[in-house]
Amino acid sequence: ILFAFASINLIGSIRRPAEAGVYDILISDIRSQQLKSMTGGAGTFGINFAANSYTLTPDNFTVNLPDGFTFTTTPQIVFEKGTGKVADMTVLLQDTQSGEIREIKINKYGATY
Repeated sequence: ILFAFASINLIGSIRRPAEAGVYDILISDIRSQQLKSMTGGAGTFGINFAANSYTLTPDNFTVNLPDGFTFTTTPQIVFEKGTGKVADMTVLLQDTQSGEIREIKINKYGATY
């Protein structure tokens, strides 16, 4: 019984850094796209989500999630040119192995929390 509890805790401690890495890269990409829209780059900047990846627009650069991670919501983020504003939304990132869901909220100013 003790071994079972130790194994469960060990698996969780291995998955947490992977989840943090996925989260950090996504937040970095959101901020980068917002900055590009504020500096007046060509095109409409945003992010299109799929179940296991997201695509940065207008570059059409796709970022694939590591195995065991998926988005349970697939919204689209489009930043307003010049201001970087966006509609309030929530993106849900799930670790399918542990079942944990991480909620990423984005307010109208593009701030994530």
